[in-house]
Amino acid sequence: DAMTRGYLAAEGFGSQVCHLQLDPRSKEPYDLWKCTFQLEDALSVHAMYTQGLKSRDKKQGSRKILIYGHAVLLRHISTKKLLRCLPTSPSTDKLAYNIGFTDQPDKSSVDESCWFQVHPASKQRSEGEKVRAGDDVFLVNIANERFLSSSFPAAEFDPASAAKNTVLASFVQCMWALHIVCSGSAKEEAIGYVNGGDTVRLLHRHRGEDCLAVTARSCDRSIRADRTTPDVCYEPGDQESGSLLRSLWRVELLKMRFGWGFTSWGQWFRLRHVATGKFLGVKVTSRISVASTTPPSSLVTEGRSNRERHTVALLDPSEATMDASAFCFSNSQNGHVSGSDVKEDSMGTPQVKFGDSEVYLVHCLSGRFVGSIVSERGRHRNLQGLKKVLMQEEPHKSFVFTVTRAAEEPAKAAAIIQLSEDIMRSYVHKMVLKTSDCSSPYLQDKLLCILSDLIHYFRMPQPQFLSHDEYQQQLCVLTERQHLFQKQGMLVLTLAVIEETGKICRLCNETTQSIHHKLYALLAAMIRRNHNNCREFATCEWLTVFIKQLSMPTFTHGNATLHH
Repeated sequence: DAMTRGYLAAEGFGSQVCHLQLDPRSKEPYDLWKCTFQLEDALSVHAMYTQGLKSRDKKQGSRKILIYGHAVLLRHISTKKLLRCLPTSPSTDKLAYNIGFTDQPDKSSVDESCWFQVHPASKQRSEGEKVRAGDDVFLVNIANERFLSSSFPAAEFDPASAAKNTVLASFVQCMWALHIVCSGSAKEEAIGYVNGGDTVRLLHRHRGEDCLAVTARSCDRSIRADRTTPDVCYEPGDQESGSLLRSLWRVELLKMRFGWGFTSWGQWFRLRHVATGKFLGVKVTSRISVASTTPPSSLVTEGRSNRERHTVALLDPSEATMDASAFCFSNSQNGHVSGSDVKEDSMGTPQVKFGDSEVYLVHCLSGRFVGSIVSERGRHRNLQGLKKVLMQEEPHKSFVFTVTRAAEEPAKAAAIIQLSEDIMRSYVHKMVLKTSDCSSPYLQDKLLCILSDLIHYFRMPQPQFLSHDEYQQQLCVLTERQHLFQKQGMLVLTLAVIEETGKICRLCNETTQSIHHKLYALLAAMIRRNHNNCREFATCEWLTVFIKQLSMPTFTHGNATLHH
């Protein structure tokens, strides 16, 4: 299919190589956060050599006009790093180069490999004209004069395999369409309003600090945990309760060309749970007759026995259709869900303000309101204050939410946890179910990269290179990261992966043993100088396992790192 399309995307953590994400025509929602780039700078090639390669202050680039023939710098929104052509080559094409990111988020490492020249792909455009939204263009790297292209023929596009869908700098021409997701100048004039792409917390207006969150049982990181559908509830959204990361949601706008536009009343959107990657949604089933049995403890709405039952739950991306997962904010009890006054080809109108606007959360298809009810089962399980979420046809003043902006560090930690858990679970499940899969080069490399980045993420600050205040500040940030990961069960998950890999470590190659050693190093980094995490590790059953492994030559290096 010559019209096969994919988005230029990157994880940014665990893998610095870009890939193509999904077919835009796929029904499964794509992650706009991974495939959005900011136009950092745009200069003529001559100006790039005289000005762009020098360290200079960031210019006001939001009002620049992009011209064909100009060279551009693209900054990945998620990682804050600049797109560049890497010096490494893929195994399939030795004349091509991988596309990834700079080591540092600032412009200190900018060179020719970071600049891409924009050329028209259509004969209706020429050098010197303005680049319009939706234009097909060629992007040529300045350093090696190779095109930004994909590593697959159009007919072999596989949305499920990122290993085959890598992006390269090669001699093969590949057209890219530039789509605008937001206007920087418009956002600067409306600071403090909810936009698409924002990570938010939905604070219950009449329940103090209670937030819309996911129960701890659904975020259990045990490697053999039951992967049932998670429960949605209200919990105190503080760090001590462990629900800080479980109450983070990302707003993803629907029916708008500007995916990161303003959120207005009646504007449709999805809520992606950052820590799990799932979507808030509603499942509709036939209601069981009330006279026949006792009503189940699931989330139901009031009504007659012959009506449908609406259940609030987290949905997998494959289940998150627009009918099931589309919500909107309403400022009245009328349930404004039509969205007819929202223009699809504009940034929208800034109407929902952080910490100020009182909103109702309405399911667009059914027009029902998201409410709450106290769960008796939650009390019996010593989860005091846990309240169930239900759908209600008639709103109540207690259904009001206040939208608050999430802090940057918890939002980043939640995304890293979700990515790390998926990779670790995928590796262990394939290794346990079929031992030969543990030798898959792509899967092994992916796990090695995520472990290396996690170890670097938990690195200790170096006091000899920092002032006393900077050292203490970075030490506090590290302690907060360790605490967040421990609360979300990543310490237990790492221990479980170590146990599973240790069973076949002596039977596999050196890469598998290297993975096992890095898992020990990650475990040491998560508990180093953290008394709470050390206490949990010392009191758990895993400690006896490590003591028994001290006499085994295969585990000597990893245990030495952990005990050190």
